[in-house]
Amino acid sequence: MQQIKLFFKDFSRLIAVHYRENWWVGLFAIGALSMVTIYKYINIINIYSNIGWNQELLTLFNHNRELCTALIVFITAVYSFACTLKTYGDKERIHDAMMLPASHKAKFFAEVLYSLVFIPLVMFVILFVTDTVTALIFHSSEEYIVLINTDKEYIYSLPSYLYAILFFHSITTLWRADNSHIAVRTVVVMTILFLAFYVNTPLTYPFIWSDFTEVTREGLHIVFNMEISWASSELGKILHNLIYGTLPIMLYAISYYKHKERSL
Repeated sequence: MQQIKLFFKDFSRLIAVHYRENWWVGLFAIGALSMVTIYKYINIINIYSNIGWNQELLTLFNHNRELCTALIVFITAVYSFACTLKTYGDKERIHDAMMLPASHKAKFFAEVLYSLVFIPLVMFVILFVTDTVTALIFHSSEEYIVLINTDKEYIYSLPSYLYAILFFHSITTLWRADNSHIAVRTVVVMTILFLAFYVNTPLTYPFIWSDFTEVTREGLHIVFNMEISWASSELGKILHNLIYGTLPIMLYAISYYKHKERSL
């Protein structure tokens, strides 16, 4: 129990240290997201006030959500690349960072969780508030109900965006934690990206699923079973989820031991 209390004490102190050193980068990142989000939603309000409600406006509303969420993924990856474990990669400041009275675990998790949780959380709050305020403009009309229904579709797609944040963040963390030559790190990161996206395509063995669906002119769905792979669609999905689920964990584990190795 005493070790847990000490860990969280060190962790909170290191979070404060990271904030003092990188507050301006975080402010710039959150400000950039805020400006884009507010601009896009003001555009929706202007269109609604000029021409009223139409299907194109609903499409634009959904597009704004997806665009701003994708921007959150991008900004989080850039922030992580710029700030996560930054002090430990600076030859002039690494000694001071190493001498901080805290464990390797506390130092690593403080750096990682700040950029993985705090930064995207603030940006999602900004997006949610802006989206809600804009939707309340349609509160007295039937269009508001339509927007609520589209919220459900957005929520269903949200896990894929959250995973994208986790995936790209784990890659940038590995880049920052490894002290090997930049060429070696580049090859490693590009290999991970290539394998991840290559495996995600439907034509990659063993993910050539043997269950195919064809839609006829009459709109009928016909399922064909073809033995072109040892992996069925069910097994392929399980293997796919297993690979994608364990990949970030493996990258974070490697990053931690690389960080610990550098500290030693």
